[in-house]
Amino acid sequence: MLRNLRANPFDCGRPSTRQILLPRSRMTDRLGVSNRTSRRRGTLKRFSTVNNGTVGQTGGRRPPQENRSETSDNRPKRVSLHVENTYRMRPSSEERFSVTKMEKLMSEILDNRLRDTTYNGETCSELAKELVCTIIAKTKEFQWQRYKLVAQVHVGQNDSQAVQVASRCIWDPSFDSYACVSYKNTSLFVVASCYGIYFE
Repeated sequence: MLRNLRANPFDCGRPSTRQILLPRSRMTDRLGVSNRTSRRRGTLKRFSTVNNGTVGQTGGRRPPQENRSETSDNRPKRVSLHVENTYRMRPSSEERFSVTKMEKLMSEILDNRLRDTTYNGETCSELAKELVCTIIAKTKEFQWQRYKLVAQVHVGQNDSQAVQVASRCIWDPSFDSYACVSYKNTSLFVVASCYGIYFE
């Protein structure tokens, strides 16, 4: 194989007219050496990047980031709670929804809150919400396990009219129940009800 030789290897002009014949074995050896040299240079270049006194890589794996680990540690970790099955399909006698206790509790709440209250059409909705929140908060003190509680309050003006409040539910009558009480004075009337649904 013929190879052109230049007088100056950095001269980009016309090559010299001298030619030399190289054997095929020597040329393959030179090609192998050049390939290994280029690979070695690429490897050294890859691991020789220096930024602010720390050695980094221009390719391959990304260097570890300390800020990312710090932000992840500051976040609150969720704790998974594993609860074993109790295999109970009905509540015990102590955990069952009590209608008498619920009626007594709601009567006390309505008497204490509505004793000196007059009807106001603009604030009656807020009054109903307040009574619902109070009933639910006080009912949780009984610690009835696995019961979903639903409270409902109707507030109206007492003008010697007849009012009937009815409800219909789909539930298990052996475990689910409800309590309902009413209160009225010279200005307003209130009908409060609380439903206890057993959650299996």
